[in-house]
Formats: sequence, structure tokens, C-alpha cells
Amino acid sequence: MFHRIAKDFVVQGGTPTGRTAGPNHYADRWVRPVKGEFRADVKHVRGIVSMAHGDDPNSATTSFFLMLGPATNLDNQFSAFGRVVDGMDVLDAFGKEEIDGETPKRRLEIVEASIDSN
Repeated sequence: MFHRIAKDFVVQGGTPTGRTAGPNHYADRWVRPVKGEFRADVKHVRGIVSMAHGDDPNSATTSFFLMLGPATNLDNQFSAFGRVVDGMDVLDAFGKEEIDGETPKRRLEIVEASIDSN
């Protein structure tokens, strides 16, 4: 589920800070913080998929974000691990969603995704 849209910046998904099922979810037993991995040659531009984290760069767990536009201030600060290669029109549609602050007014979910190792 996507829980944050910052226009012309990012759309953020994964588990937000609060859960509808309460603080202890059955899947939490498998969640472990991921060590940050940063590469100077990977830039946070439109279509990049990157891990969200708190103040500690080694605290990423289940939240990720898709870049709606370039943000050089995120380079070497967040772990980019993928990019959108097809469906940029869907990415553009996120930027047109109605929001309340940065919260989408309707539920937005990933229905299908595939991974290409190239």
C-alpha cells in the first residue's frame, strides 16, 4: 500500500508507521533492519526505487519509495535498489492523485510487479 505522496518528489509505500492490525503483526517476526548500501554512480532520478529509513541509514525495514522527480539530496543517503522500466504512466498517475497533506485520499496498492535481473 502507498501511504505518502510528495508531489514531484516521491510516492512512498510499504508499512507506514502505524498498522491497522495493531503494533504486533504476525509478519513482524521476519522484519529486520537492512544495512544501507550507497553507490555514488546511482542517482535518485524519476523512476528509481529506493529504501526509506529513519535517522539511522541502517534502519530501513519495509518502507520504500519511487522517485517522481530528481532529488540529488538523496544520492548516497538512501539505498536505491531498482528502477521502473515499464509503466511510467502509472508513476505519473501517482503525481495526479488527490492528497490530504501527503496522504492519498484513496487506497493505492501494487497489483502486479515483476523483477528483471538485468
